[in-house]
This record gives sequence, C-alpha cells and structure tokens, in this order.
Amino acid sequence: MQAGDRTLVSHDGTMLGYRILGTGTGPWLVCCNGIGCSMDTFWNHLVAHFSSMLGIILWDYRGHHRSGLPADPEAMGIDNIMGDLEAILEAEKIDTTLLIGHSWGVQVCLEFAHRFPERTLGLITGFGTYENPFKTFLNSAFFERQFDRLLQLFELTSPTPEHVARKLLRSAVQYGFGFPVAKVLGFVNWQLSERKAIDHYMTMLAEMDLRTFITMAKHMRTHSLADELGNLRVPTLIIAGEDDVFTPLAQSLLMHERIPGSELLVLRRGSHAAYVEYPELINLRIEKFLEERILPSWQRRSGEQVRQAESS
Repeated sequence: MQAGDRTLVSHDGTMLGYRILGTGTGPWLVCCNGIGCSMDTFWNHLVAHFSSMLGIILWDYRGHHRSGLPADPEAMGIDNIMGDLEAILEAEKIDTTLLIGHSWGVQVCLEFAHRFPERTLGLITGFGTYENPFKTFLNSAFFERQFDRLLQLFELTSPTPEHVARKLLRSAVQYGFGFPVAKVLGFVNWQLSERKAIDHYMTMLAEMDLRTFITMAKHMRTHSLADELGNLRVPTLIIAGEDDVFTPLAQSLLMHERIPGSELLVLRRGSHAAYVEYPELINLRIEKFLEERILPSWQRRSGEQVRQAESS
C-alpha cells in the first residue's frame, strides 16, 4: 500500500483527510487524536519509531484541519466519528487494527473496541479517560458544573469570544508566551515538553472553528463507557501521566482496575502532553506490549488467513 496523504467522502458527505505511513508488513495502527489536535501534533516520535514495523494511519476528525465541516453542525458526536473511522478502514481494505489514542482519542479507541471487538487487535490509551472528561478536568468539577452556563454565555456574545480566542492563540505563538503560560499552569512538564508541539497545537486551535470545538466538547460530556470497561476483551496498555491535570491519573487507575488483563505505565511527572515528554520510554513500552500481547496472535491469524486462501 502506497504511503501518502489521502481524502475520502464519509458516510454523511463530510470530507476526511488522512495519511498512510509505514511499510504495512505488520499490523495496522490507527492514531486517534485529542480534540483540537491534528495528525501532526503528537505522533511524530511514534511514527518515526514504528513506521518500519507497522502500517500507520493518521487522520483528522471532521471539522479539524485537513478534514471538512459536516453539513449538519451538530454531527460531531461519537457515532459520526465511528462512521468516519469505518469509512477510512473500508477504503483501505483493513479488517483488523490496533488503536492508540490521546486524550479524547482514548474514548474513540474504547468505543471502537466496544462496538467492534472482532476488528480490534489491541488498544493503547494515553492520557485520557472513559467518560465525561469535564468531571475531573483540573482535578475539579468546576467546569462540569459551569459548562452549560459558559456555553450560554458564548452563544449570547458570539462571535466576540471566537475572535478573541483566535487572536489570543495566534499572539501566544507569534510572541512566544503560549508555552511559558502552559508551563506555569501545569499543563506541560516544563523540563521535558517540546515547545514546537505545544505551539503547533495552539496554531491548530487558532485555525479551528470554535463552534465546532464546542460542539464536539458537548458530545464528549455525554459519552461514557464506564459500564462497559469490564466487558472489553482486547489487549490494552494504559499510559498515564503522574501530573496530568486534564485527565488525572486516577482515571487511568480506574481504567486499569476495570479492564481485564490491562497493563499500566505511569510516567513520573508526566503531563497531558507526555507523548512528547517521554517518547523513547513510551515507544519502548509499546514495543514490549506489541511483542508480548499483539504480534503472536496477529501472526497466527495472518498464517491462518494465508492457509485458507491457499486451500480455497
């Protein structure tokens, strides 16, 4: 399969942008972003390490960066995202895949495994949760309690908040104060985080339609797999940051307790951006997970498929 950037039209006519990387000689790995992120924000180290071993799919959610806005502005929920991912896998003729997620992408991965266990080779969840992230954002229920009020304020004063946010984010990157502010607020580990990744995230946010971001955030609040974690029967590696204030460590510990046979890696002083703070350690731990939990069963399955094809 040839590598490169591609587009397709999804189930409801929304244009999706995605990228094929790697050799494709091993199993496929789909990378699921956090809200507001693009395929270029946090996956560079992972791609560099695993592209000789795995086929890799990067993609942008609808309304994000290389993907278009849906005709229905409210069509930003988990059902729509699942339909988009199915469309990509169908276009590339991929039956089974690994999935790795960051932040909101963790819920996307968990939902896929819940709906399609027979298509899920394994899960790698990083710095995310299994339900409404606003309940624990900044280790406080404040944002959950005030979400509807803040949303109402945004709608009453629109488009002013969007103009202000866009100008502030662009200025943060242009004048170099975005990364220092993120450090002071504890959003990143100031000793380890890559400035270029954080600047890229802010740049992507500044280019997004704020209403799209907020609509997806509304859907995030209503999504939960709390009652289904115990039913997951796929190999799962959970990666958590000790100092993650977006999705606190406690959420990952609960996932580890509830998902049968799951493995856990806790990164000391790791933040919500720890994919670019501990890339070598994370890649080595994922490699161990692949060698022990994924590749043996994938190789057996591939061998059986070859034998069936030869005998038919």
